[in-house]
Amino acid sequence: MNYETIDPGEPISRVELTRLERQMGFQVPDDYKEFLITCNGGYATPEKGIIHYYHPVRQVPGEDIGVDMFFQAKFVLNDNPGEVFMPTKCRVIADVAGGNLIVLSCRDGDYGAIYLCDLNHYNDDGNFTVKLADSFRQFAVP
Repeated sequence: MNYETIDPGEPISRVELTRLERQMGFQVPDDYKEFLITCNGGYATPEKGIIHYYHPVRQVPGEDIGVDMFFQAKFVLNDNPGEVFMPTKCRVIADVAGGNLIVLSCRDGDYGAIYLCDLNHYNDDGNFTVKLADSFRQFAVP
């Protein structure tokens, strides 16, 4: 899969990804690793035609969720602020219009699933507002 974004981060190698995963204590799905190796984050854009700019899930009636930016590997796998309020083995991978977050699950029950974390309606017991896709590839590719 050829992912594209605007202003991607510095290239990251599989070796560096493996090192970051070891530090983190778990692995991320292969389709998400492929994205990080190809783009390493960046801004989503409709002109690129590959990464969803507007995902077909409604945040509020009549308004699509717009992915603003995918975060770089070192942020996602190392300095992720989601550790403070996310369940174990979940990582913030992008932000969306309105300041909410896109989250990747690496938990056993829903490994690879992508969620919208609506910070205005976040539930402390670990439930996310909306499951967007079963995998990063399903989420990212129109």
